[in-house]
Amino acid sequence: MDLQKTFVRTVDVARNETELTLSIHQVEHGDVGCVVWDAALVLLKYLATPSGRKYVQNKCVIELGAGTGVVGLSADIVGASKVILTDLPHILPLIDHNIKENTNILAHSKAEISGSTLRWGNTTDIKNILRKHLIDCVLISDCVYYEDGLDNLIETIIIILNSNPSATVLCSYEKRDTGNKIELLNKFLTALQDELNVVFVPFSEMDEIYRSDDINIIVVTKS
Repeated sequence: MDLQKTFVRTVDVARNETELTLSIHQVEHGDVGCVVWDAALVLLKYLATPSGRKYVQNKCVIELGAGTGVVGLSADIVGASKVILTDLPHILPLIDHNIKENTNILAHSKAEISGSTLRWGNTTDIKNILRKHLIDCVLISDCVYYEDGLDNLIETIIIILNSNPSATVLCSYEKRDTGNKIELLNKFLTALQDELNVVFVPFSEMDEIYRSDDINIIVVTKS
């Protein structure tokens, strides 16, 4: 990944009564994990609301398929005690770059934040993280459309929730009707509902500006 060819998007995140601005580097010619998507903005803004804050405040948070890391970085600002940003090995340089570029902003929280490799369904990667961290909250944004990785993503969610039955998953996604996107989304939701408890966040609880009829947030728990 060529970090010499990034372009920056600023994202404002509310911490108490103060808005802090993240500078998020995106890769101009990368895959879909390398830019900030609308579903990520809806989720990170939700984390700063009274409804969303309780899931991450003083919690150990992991982001799956973090891409730029913007959602996990926002959780850090909102008040998480620890944040692990995970993705494929070739994405980690971008994650580490965004952590470094926002050091001054993240210093306000004093939380531990790091990047780590986690390939969905790879039990070695998952166990390496769970050996070090008791995960309280899992963040996922716009990751349900990778056909080859969908089953592995579901498996990873279940393994993490089994490691801490009181943990919570927050997943945002944009409803798309191109190709087989509807089929994949339905497969994802059905698989979760067969094994776990899935609740849709009401639009009224999301940020007043950053919400849309075609973007949902679900809360997934063991019970």
